[in-house]
Amino acid sequence: MNNSCLLSPAERLQDWRKFREGLVLYSFDYMILESIIGWWSSLPFTTRAIDIYDSKQWPNPWELVYYGDYCKSSISLGIAYTLCLFDKSWHNRVKLLMIDDNGLDIFLVVLLNDKYLINYSYKEIIEFDSLDVKVLETFSCDEHLNFA
Repeated sequence: MNNSCLLSPAERLQDWRKFREGLVLYSFDYMILESIIGWWSSLPFTTRAIDIYDSKQWPNPWELVYYGDYCKSSISLGIAYTLCLFDKSWHNRVKLLMIDDNGLDIFLVVLLNDKYLINYSYKEIIEFDSLDVKVLETFSCDEHLNFA
């Protein structure tokens, strides 16, 4: 279990770095993906920690971990950041989608390989085509995510 939320901000950053460095031990993409989903999904979250409508104001990965304020959307952002930082080959495979879940909620999810949604449902990977959601905006790693 991820106890990162109990750590100081500096310790959280060290913990996240150690976690990312440990990902190289996994042989298969699905093992990397499951580990990343598990790490981020174990963090406590609130209703809204980021403004999903203003990507220019999103925290960079280090700010996200440092401040430790998480919501469903910022956890998706953290998953995308972790995948993109792990290996540049994920950059063209990972997108963030702002979706409208039939008027129930609007939030960010990770789209992997234009086929799978991550963080739509807690700790699950779901085929995108199986859902009836409206995509409001698409964000790519290279164009929209803040790695500065």
